[in-house]
Formats: sequence, C-alpha cells, structure tokens
Amino acid sequence: MLDFTALERAALEQICTEVDEGGVLGRQLATASVTRRENTGAGFFTWFAVDRTCAAFMSCWRVLGNVHAAVEGFERPFTLTLFRDKDGYADLLEATSAAQSTVGIDLSTVRFTINPPY
Repeated sequence: MLDFTALERAALEQICTEVDEGGVLGRQLATASVTRRENTGAGFFTWFAVDRTCAAFMSCWRVLGNVHAAVEGFERPFTLTLFRDKDGYADLLEATSAAQSTVGIDLSTVRFTINPPY
C-alpha cells in the first residue's frame, strides 16, 4: 500500500480482516495509490486508485468495515469506513471524529491505536 499514512494503512489492514472478501481487498490495496486527501475538520477523506485488472468485489455492499482508532489528543475514537465504487473497487477511506476538530492536525503523524478497548 503506497502513499497511505500509518493510520490509513492500519485501518485498511484491519478492515481486510473484517470483510468477507478480505483477500480481494488486500490484492486491490497492494496496488493502491492515493489520489487526493481532504481534512474536513470533522475527520478526513482519502481517495485512492487501484489496479482495475485485480478482481472486483462480488458483494453488493458499498460500505466495508467499521474500524475505530483512538488518536492521541482526541477524547473519542475516530470511526474509519472504506467505500467501494459501483464496479467493485475500493476507492475511498473516510474517518470521522465525533467530538473534536481535526483542523490544523497533521493526520500523517498522529499516534493511534486501532480498535482500542472501550
């Protein structure tokens, strides 16, 4: 997975273990390159492209995984969700912060724990 931040990579790896077609997702992500990022102030979006010669998802679900990340300095965990396009290819990772703004935070350097105990 090239170009993903540590947080993005860890969330995507966890999602691979949670979805039925984790092998398909893993093969897609191995070819991924980030095309755009946006810090929304309430979290972030990361758009990426994958090799379209890889197998596509057969599942009808467009939303994959539900990962939480305890991010140092934030009171509540982020929720991270992966989306796939209509053709079955992963293309967007979304993170939301429930309580605090992400404005001015360098999300590429944050310290975190994936799926922390509550």
